[in-house]
Amino acid sequence: VAFDEALDGSLFSHEAPMWRMRLFVCEEESALLYAANHAVSDQLSLQRVLGELIGAISAERSSELLPPPVSLPVPPSVEEALIGPYSVAAEPIDARLRSLLRRVRLATLSYAGFQLSAGGAPVLPNWVPPPSKIGEEMHLRERRTASIFAMVSSKSTASLRQRCRANGVTISGAVNAAALLAASDALGAVEKDEDGALKRLRYKLLQAINMRPYGGSDGGISGDGSRDWSAGSVLAGTGSLDLLVDLTPGSGRDLLDRVAQAPQASNALSTLWSTAKECNEQTRRWIDNGWPRESLVLFGAGWEFMNMNRVVELSAQDCSTLGRAYSCGTSNVGVYAHQSTGADLSLRRIFFGISQSVSAPAISLSCVTVDGGLCLTVQYCTPIWSNEQACAFTETLKNILMLAAAGDGLSDS
Repeated sequence: VAFDEALDGSLFSHEAPMWRMRLFVCEEESALLYAANHAVSDQLSLQRVLGELIGAISAERSSELLPPPVSLPVPPSVEEALIGPYSVAAEPIDARLRSLLRRVRLATLSYAGFQLSAGGAPVLPNWVPPPSKIGEEMHLRERRTASIFAMVSSKSTASLRQRCRANGVTISGAVNAAALLAASDALGAVEKDEDGALKRLRYKLLQAINMRPYGGSDGGISGDGSRDWSAGSVLAGTGSLDLLVDLTPGSGRDLLDRVAQAPQASNALSTLWSTAKECNEQTRRWIDNGWPRESLVLFGAGWEFMNMNRVVELSAQDCSTLGRAYSCGTSNVGVYAHQSTGADLSLRRIFFGISQSVSAPAISLSCVTVDGGLCLTVQYCTPIWSNEQACAFTETLKNILMLAAAGDGLSDS
């Protein structure tokens, strides 16, 4: 409850702190609730702070002297990392337009064309009434963020990693695929074409990604993903890309049914692996095309020349979308790589989320691997989703990941 309340509690506040911590102490284990402004910190920064906090508490309990604090340089903004010197402060609009035009390249126009063609995906569950029948219960002020926590054991996570490598995909690709398949059970009606074949719908996934490493020292042109822009400090490791995948509605249920009927079939998980490969291939193309920079150019132009806060507000009130813009969203930050033990402390799990009330995908998933186990946080907005409906999504998602870990054609699938 405290986790969900923290996500929405300061949503419209102009006076809330940039971050706050609350400690819930229990007899066997305790929970630290860390809330931060999304524009200042993110999940990568949270992990850095958490590691330093564990180290400080461990030193204090061991009566060790803490090293003196070190002043760190302010990291460049994400715009500076990808675009180069970037400032719009107090400039007249004609100067800002000229500056924008200098940043536009052929790749920028290519990315803009992709965005224009990426509409039409289902973004609301099938049970949401048509726009003309949506009542006050769906109004923005009635919406709340809710979360479900789940775990994939360290043994199953290790098996999942091996199976992903064997099928030529990443764990992020498999997570994206599982989320899309589970979302297809709730979004989109099953229809047949003239030949009697099931129609496929284009689902749109928002994949979070830290875009800074793709910025080069020459203004974002030659970044290869290897540079660390943090300078040892916290920063908003921000960014995202859109993935468009064609699936038959109900693909998650179909996959589980197929495995149940023929658990030893060699192609039982073919839909999962093909979808994961498609997600990985689209991610690679997005990076190879230089689109991290181009997406930021367009995003920055939107904030510079439009009242984006008003755009978000109007979208949140639109009865045709209820502020939803994607079929689902995912974020996988990989392995927690900071201090996790010290004195009598041992970090067991991390769950992470952002508010879903105003603007968000239809349903979202955040992942991080801690002590070998994959921590899953499913976030959704009530009353768009009921708790039971979100639990069904989570169960399908986790079952698919567990089947992937077991492997094709294995009796324990």
